[in-house]
Amino acid sequence: MRRAYLCLAWIVLAMGCGHTRVPVALEDVEPRTYQPGLHALERGVGELRRLAILPLMLEVSPENEKYCFEGCDWDALRTGIARNIPLFLESRGYQVVELLTQSDRVEGNDGVAEEELRNASAKFAEAAIRSERDGGTELVELAQNLGVNAGVDGLVVVWGSASDMTKFDVGSWYATFSLSLPYTVLRTGVSLQCAVYEVRRGRLVWMVSHRSPSPMGNHKPFHTIVRGLLDPIEPALPAVMTEP
Repeated sequence: MRRAYLCLAWIVLAMGCGHTRVPVALEDVEPRTYQPGLHALERGVGELRRLAILPLMLEVSPENEKYCFEGCDWDALRTGIARNIPLFLESRGYQVVELLTQSDRVEGNDGVAEEELRNASAKFAEAAIRSERDGGTELVELAQNLGVNAGVDGLVVVWGSASDMTKFDVGSWYATFSLSLPYTVLRTGVSLQCAVYEVRRGRLVWMVSHRSPSPMGNHKPFHTIVRGLLDPIEPALPAVMTEP
């Protein structure tokens, strides 16, 4: 078993620690809640200073945790990623505004049904996967309605998948004399994508994908997983360079 793990580690090192791609990064971006100052720095997605984050969508394999070779906690993974997304964005100067659900309703704001927010995440993610910068009237209206009610410039949606080694994987190593190790490396780990939609015009303005082929990738510290995904995002426009 130790020899198998050493072999696996060498494969991981040879393949690198991950891959990040930014397929969409528009420069013509318009905020909704403020105006850039006369001498403001040029920004793309960074113009969207105030952001709201839609519910995380994460598919996992194996779904039944008892089949994980060394144990996995998918609820903890989902929660850890979701909590670290706003923390990272705030470290880049963005102001993250929480989308109120019906269970969080306050005076003057009844909130949005949680199921409605999950459906919105799915619609935005689907449009982003198709690289539709203009997702049509329905998506534009959805972005504007959610964004205006939350008082934000942009909406953030994150989705992806996580896979861990199973007991079957370990058995196949012995059956194939470790020939199945490369497949295990490629299959396990965490893959995430993030899309940012501009509220004013309902457009997809920024998108990034990050894949770590490292086995045990979903056992990394949550902030490391999120940093791998969001590190390419530019800093938000400083507040001192804005006007009401």
